Amino acid sequence: MHKSILTLFNMHIWAEGITDLLPEETMPPMADVESMEDVANWAEKFLEWLWKFCQETILPIGIKLIIALLIFLIGRKILKHFIKVVSRSLEKANLEEGTNHFLCSFIRIVGMIVLIFIVAGYLNFSTGPIVAALGSAGLAVGLALQGSLANFAGGVLILLMKPFRVGDYICALGSEGVVTRIDIVYTTLCTPDNKSIVIPNGSLSNTEITNVTKEPKRRVDLVVGIDYDEDIRRVKEILVKTANDHELVLKDEEVQVFVRDFDSSAISMGVRVWTATENYWTVKWDLQEQIKIVFDENNVSIPYDRLDVQLLDDKKDK
Repeated sequence: MHKSILTLFNMHIWAEGITDLLPEETMPPMADVESMEDVANWAEKFLEWLWKFCQETILPIGIKLIIALLIFLIGRKILKHFIKVVSRSLEKANLEEGTNHFLCSFIRIVGMIVLIFIVAGYLNFSTGPIVAALGSAGLAVGLALQGSLANFAGGVLILLMKPFRVGDYICALGSEGVVTRIDIVYTTLCTPDNKSIVIPNGSLSNTEITNVTKEPKRRVDLVVGIDYDEDIRRVKEILVKTANDHELVLKDEEVQVFVRDFDSSAISMGVRVWTATENYWTVKWDLQEQIKIVFDENNVSIPYDRLDVQLLDDKKDK
């Protein structure tokens, strides 16, 4: 029975992959083990061999693994601190939030790859096969994701060139809305009626973009029609006063009122005022309402198309 146990243990020790870890002095042979006294002697020799094996093989490997783990944990801590420093520096530089997020993510990925290679090199692992595998995987992924890579390149261009920022109102590719998120692949817009539109950055970087809110102030253009019988000079005075009386109209900019066109049934008067970008629609809607009220108070008529229908009595005609 003891021979069967020792034989199984001997097979386990000499299993594939274990022999490389054994010290130069191999495990004591069992060929001479025939009695219990021999078993006791063999066990004593085996314990001596096992102790030597732990000292020469297990302990160095364990220490090396612990050191490798410490290198990885300390390296990750340093990388995390470095990313925080970079993020704060980018925020102080007033860099776009999307650019900040992308650069920090890129540094994190590259740093983790470098850290893994450092740990692998310390453990005497060959990094050549890893590099070859990463290269092959990168080529395969690149061929499979050509469209996504185009969007990735477009996202990099948008983040670097900054044609718009988060919070800007833009018009592009038949869509318009407030930019709520700029990712490395997609840009998300929120429309005035609270719909979310996701646009690929590849298409967005290759089209015309109108940034409505980039500048701090905007010009409000209005067109008001008046009757040909009205006094143009009096109407201009009324329009200028109405525009200047509005509290959101910029007082350091000139209010322009002019004859814009002679239409078939009315004289079109142009009105141009300046206001802060965030007040654009408020000023436009308020001025249109105030102009109608002031025109009614001053008996200024606004022409409109009108159709008169006259019904004839057939009996009277006869």
